[in-house]
This record gives sequence, C-alpha cells and structure tokens, in this order.
Amino acid sequence: MHTFFKITLKAIMALAVSAVINTSCNKRFDEPPVYVAPSITANTTIKQLKALHTTSGAIDAVTTDLVIRGIVVGDDRSGNLYKNIVIQDATGAIALLLDGTGLYNNFPIGREIFVKCKGLYVGDYNRMIQLGGGIDATGTTPSVADIPSALFTKYLIKGSLNNIVAPKVVTLADLSTNMQDTLLNALIQLNNFEFSAVDTTKTYALPNQNPPGTANFTIRNCTAGSIILRNSGYSNFAGFNVPNGNGSIIAMYTIFGNTRQLTIRDTSDVKFYNSRCGAGGGGGGGGGTGTGTGNILSENFESQTVPATAPYNSITITGWSNLSELGTKKFEARSFGTPINRYAQISAFGSGSANVTSWLVTNAINLSTFTTKTLNFDTKAGFANGATLKVLVSTNFTGTGNPWDAAVTWTDITASTALSPGLATGYPTNFTSSGDVSLNAYTGTIYIAFKYEGSDPSGTASDKTTTWQLDNIKVSGL
Repeated sequence: MHTFFKITLKAIMALAVSAVINTSCNKRFDEPPVYVAPSITANTTIKQLKALHTTSGAIDAVTTDLVIRGIVVGDDRSGNLYKNIVIQDATGAIALLLDGTGLYNNFPIGREIFVKCKGLYVGDYNRMIQLGGGIDATGTTPSVADIPSALFTKYLIKGSLNNIVAPKVVTLADLSTNMQDTLLNALIQLNNFEFSAVDTTKTYALPNQNPPGTANFTIRNCTAGSIILRNSGYSNFAGFNVPNGNGSIIAMYTIFGNTRQLTIRDTSDVKFYNSRCGAGGGGGGGGGTGTGTGNILSENFESQTVPATAPYNSITITGWSNLSELGTKKFEARSFGTPINRYAQISAFGSGSANVTSWLVTNAINLSTFTTKTLNFDTKAGFANGATLKVLVSTNFTGTGNPWDAAVTWTDITASTALSPGLATGYPTNFTSSGDVSLNAYTGTIYIAFKYEGSDPSGTASDKTTTWQLDNIKVSGL
C-alpha cells in the first residue's frame, strides 16, 4: 500500500510539473501589470515654480509644499543630456538636476513625473532655470546642486508612461532670451532649416578628442536668421555626419546668457531630408551631378517610447507610415540589452489571422543632389518559421493613402540585401547588417518600405509567425 501510494503521488506531481512547464513554454508573453496611478496631484505649474526665481545667479529655496507635474521631454538615453532630465507641462518646462546616469531607465521620454518641491532649490545656469537638491559652493560662484540619487524617491513620484508631448512649431521670432520665457527648455519645432554648407562634411560633435569635444553649429533658415545647435562629444551620435539637406528640427530650446541654442534628443529629431535652400524641389526625374554628402535619412528608433511590458506602442515617426493591410498587426517599438537598444519589431504571433501583411514606410527621401546613394539597415529574425520581410522602393508613392493601392508601384530589392538568417528557437545574438544596398538606379524622391507577410490562424500548426526586428535604417549619399 505504501509503495503504491508513493508511486501514484510521484506520478501526479510529475504531471503537474509537466503542465506548468508546457504552459510556460507556450506562453511567450506575460500579462502586463495593472497600472495604479500615484495618489498625488499637482498644486502649482512649472511656470509658477520658475517665477520664484527672479534674479539670475541667485538660488531660491522652496519652503512650501509645492507639487508640479510634467512629462519627460528630454532624457539621457543618447548622452546629449548628462545628469538631468527635462519635464514639461502646459505652461512651460524645467530641467531637473539628478545625481545619476542611465536616468532614462526610470524616467524615459513620455513618463509622467510629480515633483515634491519643498526642500529643493530653484536657480539658473547662465539664465537657464533649473531645479536641484541643494547649493554647491565648491566653485567660484554658488550653483544649484544635483538631487542625490538616494533622495529620488523622496522628491520624484513616477506616473504613467507613453505620454506624448507634441513639439510646438515656432519661428525664430518667437524665441526670446527672457529668463522666464515659457518656451525655454520646452520641445519646439523649427521648419526650413539646414546646416551651413561649410559644415556638411562634419560630424555632430568631436568624439575622438581627449576628452571628447562639444560642437556648436550655426544652422540657418532659408529666409533669414540662424540659431546655435549644441551637441555633446559624449553623445552616441557624436561621430555621425550631419545631414546635407533642409527640413525641420525638433529640439529643446535653451539659452546661454543671451545666446539662443537648441539641444536635440537624438539625430531622429533632425529631419533635413529636402533640397537645400535655392536647390529646387525633388520630383521624380532629373539627376545631374550631385554635390551633397552625408546622411540623407537616419533612423535608429531611439526616440520611441517602450513600456516595460505589453501592450507595446506602435512605431510613430513624423512622415512615416505604419499600416496594417491584412490583420491588425503593426510594427512596434521594442528594446533589449544593456545599454538598452530600441528597434522596430513585427510578428504575426497571437493575431489569429490567416493572413498578416504590415507596412513600415519611410518619409520622402530626396536623392536629387546625389550621384551615389546607399541604403543600410540591420535585421534580426527570431522564432523563424516562414514569415517574410521584404524591402521595397517606390517612386510614385506620395506619403499619404495606402501603400498597397493599385496605383502605387513598388520595386522589390530584397534580393540585393542581406537579411538575418534567423533561428527557429529564440533570437540570434547579433543583428545582421544589410550591407551597402545601391540606390543608384533612383533619382528624385523615393520611399522605402519594409513589408512583413505572415499568418497565425487559430487551430493550425502551419503558422508563419517569425519575429522580425529592424534597426539603424540609413540612406547615405555622395
């Protein structure tokens, strides 16, 4: 009797363990935790807080129970900001001085933050107002000190993720050097700007100096006026060539004394894709002998917000199309690794659809002033079982409407690229570079599409659900 009981009990336990293992193996994604909003509300605005600081060089202690709320519009992910983040509300923006690195892991762009201001200090760095944790008297003049990392949770309360703050489209005339200007530190957009012709062979900063050097560029508007773009030599894009075209720039507006400056979060904020001032439009014909050099398009998805768990965000980039032709799947923003790398990802897994076709299409790429044009990108294929990723080029897509419309013509250039060979279980260790893909057959304006085709119908074993990851899309010209 005892022997039989022991054998039966072991058998039951083995079955239970097997069921748990099978369930965990089949469940590729965990359920997201339920978000619980913090029990705190703001009782003042960023503009009102900044109004406490009226004299440049002074440092003002906050002695009352003031609470501000803002959305992070600038973090240290790219390295262009160091030991600070910038938050913004409807009335203005302010930099928070924080004694830590990798701040974006807890305070990424799009995160809501409540700041308990009592015990903190408001000051300025050459007339740029900041909020910090004390007074630093070690220099020739006192300055605002960083909030110690041990006190982050005392003063900073994390709220919801994935909040979107649209940049305010402004002109140079809107940007003053008044210390209380509500646009200071705020996210703005300037249109019709470009780098000076003498700077178009340079990189964003000077990473190879010892120590790495900051670079100041004077970017100009086609009509009139200019402004400084300042980039850190420690940024992860310091060695990238600046673009040679004209277009819009998104940045945080700052001042240094009476000098107006811009600070970008990443190169994806610089959308100089059009013809330079006086060079004429793109169109579909022409060609000639190009005089441009550098990056025409560069997208590494680092500006995308990625929550810690599902549901994930669809890729959203100004001028790009992210659409589902069949099924409901779209390219999503995902991240992995240390330091964290962000990329686009697509899979038919869990869709329940017999056919999944999804498109990620770039904005317009103007090749008019270039003779040699090259496309590069990186891919990684995981759980590979037959879903495909195609690379297509169109000269008559307009950037609006559906890319699969019958009137739109696409040329399949997938065979000219090197795609990830993929793994049937898990993911390859590294991304696969596409190699240099020639675009010399094209002139004028083109669009590049990444088209995913897969399936995951319910109740069948013939799924095609390969997960494709896409990163570092770049078009260069000479």
